[in-house]
Amino acid sequence: MKTKLILIMMLMAAATGAWAQDMIMTLVVTMKNQQTHEFALTDRPQVRFEGDQLVVQSDRTVASFPMADVLRFHYEKQSYVGIYEPEDDTPELRYEGGVLIISGIKAGETAAIYASDGRLVRQLDATRTGTYRLSLASLPTGVYIVRTGKTNYKITKR
Repeated sequence: MKTKLILIMMLMAAATGAWAQDMIMTLVVTMKNQQTHEFALTDRPQVRFEGDQLVVQSDRTVASFPMADVLRFHYEKQSYVGIYEPEDDTPELRYEGGVLIISGIKAGETAAIYASDGRLVRQLDATRTGTYRLSLASLPTGVYIVRTGKTNYKITKR
């Protein structure tokens, strides 16, 4: 009997440990109608206020909520158990003949080009999903960083 009790306690401890590993911190926006919107902190959500809107922008999405409808927003641990397919919707980037070609960028996404000293030198705000071409002819030779979503690329203009 004592052996069975110890075995049951060990199984419960193992199950609790596995459950705790499935917990992640999230930003939770609770609306006055009790509807909730959750943003995993691993997606780096940023909260800002624009006029009468609460805007949450993360690596995966941008959401806007009327402040009059928001009850509160807070951080809490949430359990996410399941199988997730990794998303690979990163735009493709090519630099050919002084032109930066960005393929697969989605409407609403931004591609930013930074000089090696960190200055923003160009920015593209995609108004439609597709391919965009940016001439870099007016930029001096050097190394530039292109950021699209959560991916950074290094290009060299010669």
